[in-house]
Amino acid sequence: MAGTLLLKHVDNMGGAGTTSVDLYSGNVKWRMGGWSTKSEGQKESVWETINVVSTTTAANIRTEFDKIDELFETATKYMSNQVRADPVWLYWQSDGESAKRSPVINGESEIGTDQRLSPLLVTNGMTGRLAIERLSFWESESGTAFSLASGLSADGGTVAIGNDVGTLPQRINSVALKPTGADAIYQVWLGIRPTYNGYANFVSTWEMELGSTGNDTTASSDGVASGGSAMVCDFGGTATLVYRCEIQMNDVAASGYDDFVGRYLVLLRGRTTAGTVQVGVQGRYGYGITGTDTTEEIFGYTYLDSTVHSDDYYLYELGEVQIPPVPDRGGSVSADAGFSSFFIRLYAEKISAAAGTAFFDCLYLVPSDHMVTTKRVLIDNTAGGTANIYTGPGNHWNNNFDQWAVGHTLLNNSTMLSVEYNFHNWHYPVGGGLLVAVAQGQVNHVTGKDFDIDIELTPRWRTFRT
Repeated sequence: MAGTLLLKHVDNMGGAGTTSVDLYSGNVKWRMGGWSTKSEGQKESVWETINVVSTTTAANIRTEFDKIDELFETATKYMSNQVRADPVWLYWQSDGESAKRSPVINGESEIGTDQRLSPLLVTNGMTGRLAIERLSFWESESGTAFSLASGLSADGGTVAIGNDVGTLPQRINSVALKPTGADAIYQVWLGIRPTYNGYANFVSTWEMELGSTGNDTTASSDGVASGGSAMVCDFGGTATLVYRCEIQMNDVAASGYDDFVGRYLVLLRGRTTAGTVQVGVQGRYGYGITGTDTTEEIFGYTYLDSTVHSDDYYLYELGEVQIPPVPDRGGSVSADAGFSSFFIRLYAEKISAAAGTAFFDCLYLVPSDHMVTTKRVLIDNTAGGTANIYTGPGNHWNNNFDQWAVGHTLLNNSTMLSVEYNFHNWHYPVGGGLLVAVAQGQVNHVTGKDFDIDIELTPRWRTFRT
């Protein structure tokens, strides 16, 4: 029978090689019956207390404890400094189990007294105790890398990720966004919707012209709209903030409405006529009869400004919605006949004095349960290159400590100096999920862009690896 209990550090910064302490069969090793481990659920860290024993010489004991103390110090430095690239790992493998490890974040050591043995080391041997704080998961030594999608549409393209492995959310080691055309992409939204009851009927793009019109608004053809038409508001009757248009879930899907359950960031594809036109748009959601139901909730507000984007379409973050807006334990709400009447309404006001018209083309629903957004990443085949989104091994699903900035194949490109990024629970949920991608250029959103996506996932477990 054989197992593994090991502290290990690979120096990726100073070139000092690998430092390891074998706690299973080394000079300082665990004492039979002196260690047990547990799963701490949603807690970020676990303290492992390991009783150790040694029968070697005083010199060897000092050498081993010097390495242990150095590893604990390295672990605390790594967790407090995101510039470092050298985590310390605790390896644990039962007999016949594949390798797995957990990041160490702190540690303490105690040299005990047992009959003639003491910290004075006047005779060979010692007893002691190690207290090791680690993050509350075990993960594979290496990730699984694969091509997720080729030519994925940047207009709400969707792809099932698959590769559902492990008993905890998987770390998304990296996502590579590769250019497929010369049209530059500067801003990207990626969201993963958990599988829940399924996603076969989910629609990420809600074309506003499929919905209902309100004050001063008509569904009109528009050659640069995503579906060839848009809701067009001329503010002819009133310029104040009033109901302009809406779209219901049953306007975009005929069945399978429980496939829409989840949380979403709503992106509005909108524009105004050129000049100095400024329009404020408010998003509301709820259920009910078109345009008359007052049981609606405000979820966001944004500005359409022609002084910035001329008369070009642009994607505006309107806010977040939850479908359904109330808890849905057991699917009791999503199974109700009225669930399909869930709506998103647009209220709008013309803020500027200048005459002008607003165009509301479509809404993109990007899952926000697990989401990453970047800005100024410059993905294209001419001036830019591939953008990479990294997640470090110190990342826990309850925090964003080790979710990193965007890397790039052209780090000397001036646009990369001002990259913005934001992570929200960026991991791959147990049970799998559907990825939704939306992207746009620097000053406008042109439909028809796409990119290739490669991904690398690292499975995680609470206890044993299966």
